[in-house]
Amino acid sequence: MANSEKAGKKKGAFSAVRLPVSAKLIYPFSLRKMMLLGSVGGLAVLAYFFADKMLQRNRFVSSGPLSSNHASLENDCSACHEPFQSVANEKCSACHEQRGDRAGFYSYATHFVYRSKSLQRVEAAKAKYAGMYQPCSWCHPEHAGRQAAISDVADGKCLPCHAFGAFQRNHPQFAFAGRQSFDDMFLTFTHVNHVRDYASRKDVEKSCAHCHTLEPDGRNFTPINFDAHCNKCHLQKKDDPKHNDLAALSDPRNPCRVCHVVSSNNVMPVQKDQRVLRRAEFDHSTHVLLKKCLDCHTAIPMTKEMSAAHPAGKPKDGAAIQNIPAIENCRECHTAAAALDRCVTCHYFHPNKAGRFSMRMN
Repeated sequence: MANSEKAGKKKGAFSAVRLPVSAKLIYPFSLRKMMLLGSVGGLAVLAYFFADKMLQRNRFVSSGPLSSNHASLENDCSACHEPFQSVANEKCSACHEQRGDRAGFYSYATHFVYRSKSLQRVEAAKAKYAGMYQPCSWCHPEHAGRQAAISDVADGKCLPCHAFGAFQRNHPQFAFAGRQSFDDMFLTFTHVNHVRDYASRKDVEKSCAHCHTLEPDGRNFTPINFDAHCNKCHLQKKDDPKHNDLAALSDPRNPCRVCHVVSSNNVMPVQKDQRVLRRAEFDHSTHVLLKKCLDCHTAIPMTKEMSAAHPAGKPKDGAAIQNIPAIENCRECHTAAAALDRCVTCHYFHPNKAGRFSMRMN
């Protein structure tokens, strides 16, 4: 009986369901063979790394060629990276903040201040967007090739904080248009009275260009200046006082009072703000090629046709009127099928470099 049980255990079966097993033991590779194969594989990898370093410029270990902006750093990974880490903002600031990060020009704080230079916006935004800050590499990814435009930020990078969607749909109304704000510049002035000479020649557009002169870069306008824009018509009589002669202000017949607001014999300073956009930039040079001034600036009825179509009951003239179009005017051209309607078309994350140190972030 015992011999038959032993014989049954040698029939090459395993477990109660009698799974078949091998008739003999299977021996693994010897330790010597495993070490030999591992050494050959390791040498092959090292040889490839060496060839990649010498002949292929780190194509194996690199994620791809750098853009032309950073091409000089391609063989110096440590300029941007710490070992086994992504790019830190401090590495970017080392080059882009030439004087260190004291001014914080590329920080989120200056993004909140932007063109308004309102430090109150910084504190409010810090609380609102706490925990949502992204590193520089979030908007400016590298290793996409020499032709990659790393400053051309996709809309998807802006939308996590600015959940407005497309410009044609959910973008809010421009702040100055929504507030219906006025620029009280302490000047008694009417546009219509000043364009009559040009209007009589049926060229109203020239009246705009006479006073509103573009700066050399074509983006904004030079400040209104009495000697350049007003002197040819005003104070031409011999007995008229000089423009900077304030001694005659007490005389009610003083022609200064025709244009200026006088309080306690003091002429209120004229400070016309011709740059009303706080969060965006506008380039006139690219627009005047396709549009006339009065195609967009319609708040003041400069012609009879504009006066007839102008809404009743609203201010029609005056120096304080912000004669700037609302968002509906821009949407006529800026569509997905026509002019660009991306975020970076009008908005920049970083303020203008030309005025970078005019705003200190203490």
